[in-house]
Amino acid sequence: MAVPTTDRAGDVYDAAPDFVYAVSLLAALEDATGQEEHAIVLPFLGMARAELTEFGQRRPSHYVPVEVGDLRSGLADLEQRLTALLADSQVLQHSLRLHSARRLLRRGATLHRRGALASTKEPRSLTATPERRPGRTRSVSDGLGRVDP
Repeated sequence: MAVPTTDRAGDVYDAAPDFVYAVSLLAALEDATGQEEHAIVLPFLGMARAELTEFGQRRPSHYVPVEVGDLRSGLADLEQRLTALLADSQVLQHSLRLHSARRLLRRGATLHRRGALASTKEPRSLTATPERRPGRTRSVSDGLGRVDP
């Protein structure tokens, strides 16, 4: 999807190949809805995109087609790209936005990993009762002032 490059006040279109690819990869990751645990990471991808595009103040001049085979590898690739953009950034505002986008992406990736690990564990029983420690008792009030030991 090509975005027209026009010089309107307040609109900034960035044609830098690294920036265009990073935003395109982010869009492809957001679109990878069939991937496992996608719903966990989707809000963080959206927030990272908002930071990367500076809430609409910095837009890619165009998008490039990006294939996302695996969500985990796509997240890792995007983090590497954001790190490279951050290392090359010479504008403080862009550096701050890139740092924030990378932090949000890392948060989402961490939750994605935890979700993948949680799905491999055996589910815990919801009816298990905690063990009572010797010497400690619990009492329950019925709301009328009576206490059952």
